[in-house]
Amino acid sequence: MNRKISPQKRNLNNLLSKSITKFPSIKSDTAPVITESPLEADFCYYLEFDKEVIKYEAQPLGFSYWLNKAKHTYTPDFEVFYVTSSCYYEIKFEKDILRDKEFKSRFEIQKKAAQELGKDLFLITDSFILKRYKYENLCLLYKFSKIVLEPEFLLFIKSYLTNNRELTILELVRQESRNSDFQQIYKLIWDQTLLAEMESEIISINTVIKWWNK
Repeated sequence: MNRKISPQKRNLNNLLSKSITKFPSIKSDTAPVITESPLEADFCYYLEFDKEVIKYEAQPLGFSYWLNKAKHTYTPDFEVFYVTSSCYYEIKFEKDILRDKEFKSRFEIQKKAAQELGKDLFLITDSFILKRYKYENLCLLYKFSKIVLEPEFLLFIKSYLTNNRELTILELVRQESRNSDFQQIYKLIWDQTLLAEMESEIISINTVIKWWNK
């Protein structure tokens, strides 16, 4: 008897693999987020930092596509939700793509199948995710993403930066509350209330920051 097989969500909890990684997400409905590889977990830092991202889901409900007259099921690594839409992401190491000679043609078919469902499918590789400085800075700042902001410190920072436009982190840290001030500043950079260069250097006491004006 033939049965119609529908795509189902993959349960990574059932897989015994050293590659399975847990990410302590803030935006996901399910925390921690369980990913199929450490690289996928690394991509979560970008999703958490992106203000346009409302929430995201790892290993969402897959969909079917046809290849060589046969029906296949594909599960994206992520479905990412924005205000008015969502899209899929596939996460790959570039070396794995090069080893798989059929990947590009297969991915284009999967992308077309996703578009027929009204969603885009994007390919993100390790060269983007692990890009020097940006990745390290996201990892650093995420440690302070749950810090509770102190209203008095927020007013202090805003007044100083409004008057001076740009200052280094060291110039804004008060000696009597040094550790706390560092944490508050990192939290504000994570929230993008403060702007700092993240792609050309590791954030340090000498990093120049400025107040973000809408």
